[in-house]
Amino acid sequence: MRALPVGLFETDLDGRVTAANRAFCELVQCTPTSVVGTAPWANANPADRSAAEAAWHEAAPSGAPVRIGFRIWLDQGNTVWVRLDAVPVRGADGTLLGYSGSALDHTDDLSRRLLLDRMQGVVGAGGDPVVILDRNDSPLFTNEAALRLFGVTDDMELVRDPAAHGLLRAIRDQVPLEVLRATTTTSWSGEVGLRGPDRSEEHTSELQSRGLISYAVFCLKK
Repeated sequence: MRALPVGLFETDLDGRVTAANRAFCELVQCTPTSVVGTAPWANANPADRSAAEAAWHEAAPSGAPVRIGFRIWLDQGNTVWVRLDAVPVRGADGTLLGYSGSALDHTDDLSRRLLLDRMQGVVGAGGDPVVILDRNDSPLFTNEAALRLFGVTDDMELVRDPAAHGLLRAIRDQVPLEVLRATTTTSWSGEVGLRGPDRSEEHTSELQSRGLISYAVFCLKK
């Protein structure tokens, strides 16, 4: 267990660590010697720490699986979201002995979900086509106007459909590289010519690229 790259831990019924591997300790900012006897969320944000403790004591007495999320601030000023998943450990007679689980860095997934929640209300019902791409050019969000422009019915078709995917790449390829490769929040306005399924000429007039979360927002206008 101690050599695996995934954070693994074991606790007693009170949620205090009895064993953990090095990957777990690195994720929750502790050492293999100091972690024993403490809660997995001991170094979390104070509000998250209280919530985690309450969630544990609500689930653990009944032997229910536990999922807890909390934030940990790093020395560099960054925040890491940690997700714990734990299942009960029982003895041969069925007695509840403790819990065993894993800890994952959930920061990217949570940042993506928060981004989509914010963008849904801002651009979801707007008249201009809007596409949000991640660092791998995969769509995170596409509003109805963009789906019509690309001639698809959902985000995944932008990846699977060769014509739609080619149209998407044609837009991105015409944006200056210094904008796409920026490591900080960057905005750009310009024209990018393309011809959609309806043969109408479209142009991009806005691009926002955020290096911290690594996504690009394309707003297309005629």
